[in-house]
Formats: sequence, structure tokens, C-alpha cells
Amino acid sequence: MKIYGFLLAVLYIACVLACSTEPANTLASSSQSQDQIATPPDVTIQRLLDEKVAAFYKWKIDSKLTLFCILRDLGKSEFPGEPTSTFSIIDEKGRQLYKLDNVDIRSISTLFILRDVKPQLVVDANWGGRENSLKILDYQKDRVVELLDKEDQDYSVCAFIKPQFRNGVNPSEEPYEVLLTRGIGLPSPDEKRVNVYRYSGKSYELKGEFSQKLLDNYIEQLIKKSIR
Repeated sequence: MKIYGFLLAVLYIACVLACSTEPANTLASSSQSQDQIATPPDVTIQRLLDEKVAAFYKWKIDSKLTLFCILRDLGKSEFPGEPTSTFSIIDEKGRQLYKLDNVDIRSISTLFILRDVKPQLVVDANWGGRENSLKILDYQKDRVVELLDKEDQDYSVCAFIKPQFRNGVNPSEEPYEVLLTRGIGLPSPDEKRVNVYRYSGKSYELKGEFSQKLLDNYIEQLIKKSIR
């Protein structure tokens, strides 16, 4: 895969520059003009631009395996307003394990959501509408799988992944719970509802829902009691 080989070269160059004991030959001599210094584009940056790489992220599974997440802006869409980027995950052999087309990636991070020995990947995606989609990805048996069903991923207000501190569970061992708040835009007086998802052993399942306003009002009551 062309882009994969190039990215490995980028990582190699970065390592050589970081580990070299000699000063990097990036500063021109006093006889060179400022125009001469600024004219040649950085080779690495230019190659990234040529390959349309908008973002690159390493998902380290363990000490022996790392997956590579690549966001490429193709610059074209089928419909007006549709995102023009493609997000893909490849392994160290260049095999594509996961792909999202025509997507805008709002954020990406790794978290030990399942309280296991390997981290999960959390991707906040958008396809050009008002709703975002929360992707919780796990690496299982040479595959990347989604832990939250597609019909449960959308949210329009906010998404929250947190440890569980309720009675009867050990927060350090219990998989995190996922809270997705849905409702018509913030200016709208319509009620905003929070859906709570918890891990069932194979995937995240809906456990219940409640009013965001009731939750906020209760938090406000606790705050007032604490400052008396």
C-alpha cells in the first residue's frame, strides 16, 4: 500500500532525526539569504500533502502490535455539504481492518474502557448532519469491531464515557458506561434525554434513559447543599 509505505518512511525519518547526535542540518549558513531558506518545501510535509493525509494516529494495542489510523481528505463528495474525508485503520502489514467513507472525524482517542489489558479506540464522527456518531472500537482476533450498535451510536447534544461509581461495583474493574444525550438543538425548549449504555460482555446495551434537566437540577441541589 503506497500510503502505508510512505508513513513508515516518515516514522523512520522522525526517529533518525530524534536519535542523531549531530545537529540537524536545517539551518542555512550566514551567506544564504532568507529567501533561499524558505523556498524549498519540507519533503515530509509535501509528501503528506500529496497523499492527502489530513491526520495520522497510532493505536497501540500492546507492546507487539500497533494499528495505524489515517484520515485522508479526497476533496470530493457525491452530495453538497457531505464530508470529503476517508478514515481507515490498517495493521503493520498494510491490511485495511476498518474504513469510514465521506466522514468528518471530530476527535479520536484511546481509553481502557473495558478495564482490560488493551485499550479501545473512541472515534467521534460526523457525516455532515446535526447528529454525531460515537464509535467505540475494539481489536479482537485480527479484526476491528464496534462495541456500540450502529442504531445506538448517534447523539445530537453530547457524549460522555465515564467510570461507574454506583453501589455494588468496583470502578477500577467495571467497564465504563456510555451516556449519549439526544434532542433537538440547544436553543429548543424540547426535552433532552440521556441514554445510558453498559457493557454486557460482548457489546454495549441500552440500560435506561432519563431527563437531562432532572439530572442537572439534582446536581444543582447537591452543589447548594455542599456550600451551606
